[in-house]
Parts: sequence; structure tokens; C-alpha cells
Amino acid sequence: MSSSVTPAVAETNSAGGNTGDPRAGATDAGFSRRRTLLETIEGHANNYTLIRLILAASVIWYHSFGMTLDQSHADRITGAIYPITTVGGLAVQCFFFLSGLFVALSFFRDQSTVGFIAKRGLRIWPGLFVCVTLTAIAVTIGSHGLDAWRYLLQPDFYDYIGNNARLKLTWEIPGVLAGNRSPTVNGPIHTLPLEVKMYVVLGVAGLLRLLRTQLRIVLVSAALLLLVLLRPITFTEPFDVVGYGQAPIAMFFAGMLAFGVASKLRIAAWHGLPLIALFWLSSGVVHTLAFYLIAIWTMLFLGQWTALQRWIRPREDPSYGIYIYGWPCQQLVLLAKPDMNPYLLMICALALAWACALVSWRTVEKPAITFARALAKRWKSRDQATAWHKPWPVGWRLVASLFVLAGVVRLGYTLSNRIDALPQVEMATRIVEFGPHVTRAGETINELPNGDSALWLVLDSTPPANTKVVFDGETLDSQVGDKLITAYVPPRLLAWRGGKKIQLKLRHLDRVEVSNTVEMRVTL
Repeated sequence: MSSSVTPAVAETNSAGGNTGDPRAGATDAGFSRRRTLLETIEGHANNYTLIRLILAASVIWYHSFGMTLDQSHADRITGAIYPITTVGGLAVQCFFFLSGLFVALSFFRDQSTVGFIAKRGLRIWPGLFVCVTLTAIAVTIGSHGLDAWRYLLQPDFYDYIGNNARLKLTWEIPGVLAGNRSPTVNGPIHTLPLEVKMYVVLGVAGLLRLLRTQLRIVLVSAALLLLVLLRPITFTEPFDVVGYGQAPIAMFFAGMLAFGVASKLRIAAWHGLPLIALFWLSSGVVHTLAFYLIAIWTMLFLGQWTALQRWIRPREDPSYGIYIYGWPCQQLVLLAKPDMNPYLLMICALALAWACALVSWRTVEKPAITFARALAKRWKSRDQATAWHKPWPVGWRLVASLFVLAGVVRLGYTLSNRIDALPQVEMATRIVEFGPHVTRAGETINELPNGDSALWLVLDSTPPANTKVVFDGETLDSQVGDKLITAYVPPRLLAWRGGKKIQLKLRHLDRVEVSNTVEMRVTL
């Protein structure tokens, strides 16, 4: 499992589209012995685009064994490196290392926090938003065929798109992919929140002027790396991410550290020999650290291997797209043949994801990157009176279109909440009590530890787990218990006085079950 961003970490001019001369600084053996790591990553003649493509494909490989109903085959690569990690886990961790390396390079070049935010945000969000929208439609049609239109009448469909677009991760669309082994629509995007958190850490360090020199980067990244390794902060908020633990965070800071010493670091083949020996002769923590050092050395060594460039030199970087489209493409393939051999599933899903990723790269990601760079350049030259009078750069129509699409999704969610086109039937469960009955406008009700408001309802029976509370026409995040349901109320719904109608709803493809209605009064 891997990240949006995780494959989307490098600037295109430094790691994508390898258009430089692969023979620069090379020896007869096909290896660059003269270039430092900094020279390698600053130029076009490197293999990091290819490495990211391999890592993205590795994620699809790993998931293929767990998603198919055919469990007669084992992932022998994962078996060889377990319990240190898995193929998918290692791909994620390597992506985080490359993220730390290239994002540190990007910030060091520009030294602009605003430019950094624009580049990182527009590198991740447009591709992700289009992906979750298109794949939600695709898997819904794949699951229900002509009946898929009914989902356009349900807020859960729009909720899935909107939540994931703002990284409030939602895994399922109720009723979709129910026949597959896993109903999750897109699993790998779970690493994106951690990626964004790492960007925030790096951006804050840059804002505090801690990244202005490579020596400062070395000191800051080494301190953060030691903190992660010596204290398990990754198991508590705000760094907890679906059990991935310390490894991806440590690899991100290791990537930053590698950039800090990049002007002095020259990778050679023999560097791997003592690391391999240490790995075989050690155990415990040292054994694990040696494994990850070998992974880092392998990436850096292959990244500068000029003979590899002569063999294959990708001119486009669809790795991010392969990563975020891979799982949904696997689900679509499995809708046709749930018990497909995992090897065949890998081939079919990778081909489909690659096609989707190329379209995404050419029509969404690359224009967004171009637009982000132009914005960063304009901000940098904001002291020039004419800077903002120049024509808008390529990509602005794409960004404008995405915001229009976001508005359509929001409108669909609102209308599906407030207009029930499906037949309504009476729900067997009834509300017998709720609280509070009266509150003042702007006040928090039943305040939770995080400051949110909570509404509780006592019921005469326990409803299905996907039953929702509808408050003043808006469906709330709800948690069903034993004859009890709790819902989280946004402050804006309590900002104005009036009667707020409350009821339960349980949506099906062909009908909506509705409970009795109670009313809370909001006073001045």
C-alpha cells in the first residue's frame, strides 16, 4: 500500500521525463562514479521516474494476493522479507524516502512557503479528486449496471467523493462492491494524510528558516529522525496512520537527511557489501535498520545507473496515477472474475491503471504542476508591479473546472439529502427520547473532548449499523449502539434559532426507511 502523493513527490524537472544525456559522468561500466547525489537529482539524467513506476506496480502486486478469492497462491516476496515489512509496506516506505529527498530539494531551491504549498497541493489534490470521482462512478456502474443511477439519489455516493477529496478518508460506498472480497473502493489513499503531515513538518521547518542551508537540513532531519526512532510518536496523534508505525515517517526524514548530505554523497556499488553483511550477521533492531539501509542504497544506486537509462527512459511520470488508480482497477477486474489468479489480476489491473494514469498525467497532473509553478513564480516576483497583469498560465482552466466539479458534487450531496426521490416507508425503529430538547444558538451541545457537539437519541430497538441521523435536513455522521444512536452536529447547524427536525433514515437502492420525527428548539 502506498501514497498520492507518495509517488507524486518529485518535481518533474528533477526526476521525471529523463531527457538529459545518460552518458554524462559515466564510466565504461555504465555507472556514474563522478556525480554526487545532488548532481544526479538536480539533472534529468536519472532513473527515479522508473523507480517510482516499479514501486507503484509493487503495490498492485501486493494487493492482488489479498483481494482475489483465489487464495491458492502466496506472495513469496513478502514471505521473504516478513516480518520486517511486506512488499506493499516497503513500496510505501521507499516512496516516503523519495518524497523526503525530492521535496527537500524543491523547497531548498525555492525557499518560498507559499510556493511550496501551491506546488504540493496542486500536485496531490487535482489527481486525487478526479480519481475518487471517476472511480466511484466506475465501481458503482460495475457493481449495479443500469441500477447505478439510483446511487446518484443517495448522499453516501457524494459523501464518499467529498470526504476523500479533503482527505477525510471514507472506504466504502454502501451497497457497492458487496460481492468482492473487500468492499473498499480505494485502499492505498490511506497514506496520503501522513504524506501531507510530512509536508507540513517540512514547511514549518522552512518557515522557521531551518532549511536555508544543507547543514541546517542535516541537523534538523537528523534530530527528527532520531526522535522518531527513539520515541514511538507515530502511535499517537497527530502522526498515527492506520498502523503503519514509525517506518514511513523515519524514511521521509531519512530522505531529507540524504538531501542534506547530497553534495558530498557519491554512491558506489561496494557500499552495499558491508550493509548486506550487517543484515545477515545481525538481529533485532540492527537487523531491521540494515534492511532499510540496503533499500535506500539500492534506490540511490539504481537512480544513478546510466546503463539502466539506455535500456529504458520513461518520458512521463504516471506513477502517482498508477498508485491511486491501481486498487479501483483491481476491483473492476474482480467484478468480472472474482476468483482470478493473482498474477493475472496483477497484469490486467496494472495495464488498466497505467492507461488511466497516463490520461491523468497528461490531462490533470501535468497541467496542474505547470499552473503551480507559474503561481509560485508570480508570488516570488510579487514586488514587480506588472507580475499580476500577465496572462494566466496554462492550467488555470483545469483548476477552475475542478472547483466547478467540486461544486457539482456538493450540490448533489445537498439535493440528495433534502430531496427524497425514492419511495419512503416507515422504519421499525422509533425515537423515544433525545437530548438536549432545547439549546441556545451558537452553543455546543453534549460537548465532546475535541470540542464538537453530539446529539444522542434513545431508540426502542437497535437499527442496522448504516442508519443515519438527519438533523434539519442534513445527514450526520452517526454511530449506532444498543438501542442508542449518537450523531456529530456541525456548529453551523446550531448557529441560528428555530425548530430543528430530527429523524432516522436508512437508505436502500429502491426505498428509504424513515423513523418518527422529533424536534429540538434552538433559541437566542
